[in-house]
Amino acid sequence: MRRLITFDIGDKAYHTHASSVHPNILTAGSRGRILQAAKLLDSAEDPIENADRGKVVINGTYKGMPVTLFNTGMGTGSVSCTWPEIIEACEHDDMNLIRVGTSGGYDSDYRIGDMVVVDEIYGADSTSVPVLTLLKYLSELYAKSFTEEIKEIPKVSAILKRIGESYDASYKFDRAISKIIDFKEDLDDGKYSTETDEGLRMCLFGAAVSNGLAEQGIYTGATKTTPDIFSNILADSIHESYYPGIFRGTVSMEESALAVYRDFYNLVDGRRIKFASLLMVSDLITGEADNIQDFLSRKEEFESMHIKSGLDGLLQAYY
Repeated sequence: MRRLITFDIGDKAYHTHASSVHPNILTAGSRGRILQAAKLLDSAEDPIENADRGKVVINGTYKGMPVTLFNTGMGTGSVSCTWPEIIEACEHDDMNLIRVGTSGGYDSDYRIGDMVVVDEIYGADSTSVPVLTLLKYLSELYAKSFTEEIKEIPKVSAILKRIGESYDASYKFDRAISKIIDFKEDLDDGKYSTETDEGLRMCLFGAAVSNGLAEQGIYTGATKTTPDIFSNILADSIHESYYPGIFRGTVSMEESALAVYRDFYNLVDGRRIKFASLLMVSDLITGEADNIQDFLSRKEEFESMHIKSGLDGLLQAYY
């Protein structure tokens, strides 16, 4: 394991119990969705379970591609406990992550069961800003010499050493950060915005089109990550009625945390992680859910297509 920030408890991770994972990764919030995805694999090792926390990790192969499946649990806080452990359990710098999840639809064109390949992510959550704050502090510390106080914080000292292995001057680290993060805008506003990775996103879109059902819409669009899936959405709906046109897309609970840790490890640990997300619209914030009964009667078919699209997106990127 390439430990950096996670708990050091030996040869396995604390929350996920993972010790080694493949660089092609499919994730979902739901444990059940991961077990369903495992049925599509050519071969699979015994699941790595943390039953107390409802977490499962499965290593296997899909059409010859080594793949790891894991569930994050719900919300950005749960992502922050699991996704870093999966990254640190992978020895490869190049990693592809695809998430298959559900979302609320914030567009009058959407219907229940439609698929949205996420292009932009707007974080209105409680996880992204602390990660950005850590990056800001690391940038400031790397610009200075090591102090005795910092040497007494082993993980900080180790991270700064890792940064030094990738950037031989502090301005190069700052320049790398500035290409993807605007500290003033993101930290002052308390909001993090980013994009998914275009190449992986296009592979995922192609897979969704190939696997999609005839009556399904396949879209690309933005998602807003919120810590509260009910009250926050309703508050936004009221705000939208007064200020129309501010946001169109989906509402989710995990995307920004997956993206911000992608950025963190790419900047600090020399990783080259790519991330894309395929969201199924499971509720409509705007408009009528006129096809809900048809969706519920065929829910298993919709979910199977959703998961297969995620695996096929990884496969297209792999080959």
